[in-house]
Amino acid sequence: MLARLAKPCLVVCLIALVWLSFYQLNSYLFHHLKHNSFVNWVFVPHGVRLVCTIIFAELAILGLFLGTLLSYHLNDFNFGNPIILALISGFNPYFAVRFSQYWLKLDNLFSHLNARRLIIISLISAIFNSVIHQFYLHMRVNFGLLMMR
Repeated sequence: MLARLAKPCLVVCLIALVWLSFYQLNSYLFHHLKHNSFVNWVFVPHGVRLVCTIIFAELAILGLFLGTLLSYHLNDFNFGNPIILALISGFNPYFAVRFSQYWLKLDNLFSHLNARRLIIISLISAIFNSVIHQFYLHMRVNFGLLMMR
């Protein structure tokens, strides 16, 4: 039983570490294009979200959740609820990929994935990500909702 759980746990931890590494690298390379702690004009880790979700599906949700929590705490963010932001970061790409699969009629193995479809999936994922993150941050700033802190 324990041996069966070892591989998924390893995958989740690796996804979290890859996310954190790319987040830190992005902060270092593109700090001059950063609007604030939550708005980046170039955000390479979003590609990590997408690729991990396409490859690992549900395991990516957990890995991205953990990676986002780590990046939140290691960078001393003090805005928003880290659990809600990590949930958004974990689930958004999953929902975007599943929606894209349905809309583009792709199977679970993405057998007919090509450059055009990958760009469409990327755009859908970017829209899901930005809309939900900004909705949460807007509600928090303007209405004090979902604070839990």
